Amino acid sequence: VNDASKPNDLVAKVEERLRTHPDDGRGWDVIAPVYYAMGRYADAADAYRKAIALLGEDPKRLQGFSNARIRMENGAYGDCASCETEIPYERLKVQPTAERCAPCQETYEKTHVDMLRGTSL
Repeated sequence: VNDASKPNDLVAKVEERLRTHPDDGRGWDVIAPVYYAMGRYADAADAYRKAIALLGEDPKRLQGFSNARIRMENGAYGDCASCETEIPYERLKVQPTAERCAPCQETYEKTHVDMLRGTSL
């Protein structure tokens, strides 16, 4: 196994690149969700902030920044926003920004789709 394939080694390489190339917006954009997934919320928020400054706002960056700030401030990462149980690691591994466990997310989506159907636009 190549040492560069280890996640922490890859993060360290990107961090080193960003230290020498702080204006690399794409680098900040790539590392921000990785920091988030690692539970490094302050670093994630900072990386999203830099990516937004260098590359501009987009929904994914703005949501990532907001989520990182919320998690950083209240320490609630990994807890379901609906039932408050711990979100399984397997779900967070696939969807690091998940705010609900899978059953609660399904209920949430169904409820909100039904609500939208009932409104006239």
